[in-house]
Amino acid sequence: RLYKNILTSNEFINEHENIKMLKVYLTSKRIVNLLNLFLRTYKWKKAIEYDVHSDLFLNDLDEFPKHQKITLLENNTTYKFRLSDLVNYWVTCLTNSQNLFSRPLKLKNPHTNIEISHHNLINIYIKLLHTNFNIPLCVHAFYLSNMCIGDFSYKYYGILKEKTIENFIFNGSYYEKYEQVINLLHDYRKELNYTTVLNNIPYVEKKSLIYNLRLIIPLYIRGKFSCNPLVKRDYSEVTKKKIKEFFDKNPNLGIH
Repeated sequence: RLYKNILTSNEFINEHENIKMLKVYLTSKRIVNLLNLFLRTYKWKKAIEYDVHSDLFLNDLDEFPKHQKITLLENNTTYKFRLSDLVNYWVTCLTNSQNLFSRPLKLKNPHTNIEISHHNLINIYIKLLHTNFNIPLCVHAFYLSNMCIGDFSYKYYGILKEKTIENFIFNGSYYEKYEQVINLLHDYRKELNYTTVLNNIPYVEKKSLIYNLRLIIPLYIRGKFSCNPLVKRDYSEVTKKKIKEFFDKNPNLGIH
C-alpha cells in the first residue's frame, strides 16, 4: 500500500524524486524482510517440539512422504500433522450444522483444541497447492473469503445449506426427523385427505414411521429447504407423488 500510494500513484513528485524514493523503499524493505526472516528462524529454533509422532489414526508419520505432512508453529510449539487429517477435520468444521442450520466452526488444533492461527490456515492451503490432493470446495471457498467465518457464511450460504441438508439426512436424530414427518404431512394434507399422526405416539411407532418413510423424507427435506429453486420444484413434485402413493398403499399408518 505504501509503495502504491507514494511511489506509483503520486502526482506531486517528478521522475528523479521517484527513483530516489524507490531506492530508499527497496533498501528499507530488504532490511525489514531480513529482520522478519531472522525472527522467524529464531522462533522455529527455540520452539518446543510437541511429542506426538503419529497421525490422528495413530499411524507413524515417518511412513508418509514429506509432501503429505506439515509442521505448524503455534504458541512456541511445533506440531506435526498428516495433511489429509487436517483437511478432513477442516471440512468437518466448515460444514458443521445444527438441525437444518449451518454453523461453520474455526479449525482447531486436534491436540490442544486451540484455534489455529490465520497465517497457519494460509500455510495449510498453500501446502495443499503443492500436493496432488483435490482441494475441497468448501476449503477453497473459505480461502476466497480471506479465512473469515462471517464472510464465508454470507458468500457461500447456498453451498453450506445443501451440505446442511445432506448432514441432516444422514445424521439427523429420530426426534428431528419425526418433526419433519409432521411438517411433511401438514404441507401435503390436502393430497393425503388430511391424514395425520399424533405427536405423542410411542417411540417405537415413531421410529417405525420414520423407517417406512426413509426414502421420502430426504426428498421432502430437499424440496422444502434447498436454496436452488429448480431443486425445490423437482423434489417437491416427486415428494407429492411418492407420499400419496405411500399412503394409498398403507392407509392404516395414519390417524384420520
